[in-house]
Amino acid sequence: MDCALSSYNLSDEDRQEYLNVKRKYIAFINEYNDNKIKLNEEQFNWLKVLNGKWKSASLNKSLNFFFDMKKCHSYLNFMLLEESLNERWREYIEDFMKWRVRMMAIVHMKWVNFR
Repeated sequence: MDCALSSYNLSDEDRQEYLNVKRKYIAFINEYNDNKIKLNEEQFNWLKVLNGKWKSASLNKSLNFFFDMKKCHSYLNFMLLEESLNERWREYIEDFMKWRVRMMAIVHMKWVNFR
């Protein structure tokens, strides 16, 4: 899982799904900024970490890079699903999880076929 995702010969659909997830994250952030939602310091720090990860995200990163977002997602899920941002967040997190599982399958199949 340490190879860049781009090394797995992803289909155009796989690449498009990645871009769609990233767009949904941006839509969530835009709504967050537009509504000037107040978060406590700890919540803001988790969002800041996740935002930093998305700023450096690309298909040249490994699947592990995207798994490292899990801690941020877990904490933010707890609070954001209770807030007014829940629809945008839910759309993003559902698509992200589907995409990540798809990437896991691709990486696994490549590894199995390599053996």
